[in-house]
Amino acid sequence: SDAIMAHTVSCRRAANMIERSPAFKNNGKMIASNLRLFGEKVMIAGQDLRKMYRKGSFVFTAFDIEIDAMMKKLEKLEYGDIKYFSNRLNKLADIIKEFRIMVADTIKSVTDAENTRDGTEKYIIEGIREAENFIVDFKSNSVEITKSKVDLQITNDIMKHLHNAALHLDKVNKILIDYEDKLYDLSTEMSQITTGGYDDILNLSKTDLKYLKNSVDILKKTHDKFVRKENLIEG
Repeated sequence: SDAIMAHTVSCRRAANMIERSPAFKNNGKMIASNLRLFGEKVMIAGQDLRKMYRKGSFVFTAFDIEIDAMMKKLEKLEYGDIKYFSNRLNKLADIIKEFRIMVADTIKSVTDAENTRDGTEKYIIEGIREAENFIVDFKSNSVEITKSKVDLQITNDIMKHLHNAALHLDKVNKILIDYEDKLYDLSTEMSQITTGGYDDILNLSKTDLKYLKNSVDILKKTHDKFVRKENLIEG
């Protein structure tokens, strides 16, 4: 998420430079506007990723605590305990559903940033052509030419910057989609347990809870793998 957020500052600086440069007289405002929009989308994507990281830690801690408590409860079942299990399982189901919504929102914000980047890149390509022509045609002021060449180089760097952002966003998006699929599988398992009748919950066994815990462990590994890959991409 830090690598994604870093693009925001670079885009804002480039937008200010291009908007003031005479070499981008015709396309400067449009490029600047798109760069700022991309920066905003990137900021949202980065914030959503951070929220997802924090929420993920809470989800897995909650599952560990609740499942361990239910397994201990199965050792000494008493009258009225069925309601206890029903409430606990429904609570975990709600946590998973809420987390799935957060992951889906993160996928959407990452996709929005990626789509905005594509449009921004097209305007920059046109702007680079304009700046190159300006440098060729503008012969009377060597200072202005030198400045425009610097502006052009910065713009070329931004193009590379946007390309790297595209690679990063694409990787993040693919991992998130896989993540959401695993969340959906776990959510389905939860619903099958929590929508059962009285007898189904009464027959809840340690095997069922262990299976649920194993499913959570798989999801936890996916979450850790995602964070590690994110850090690897950032490096």
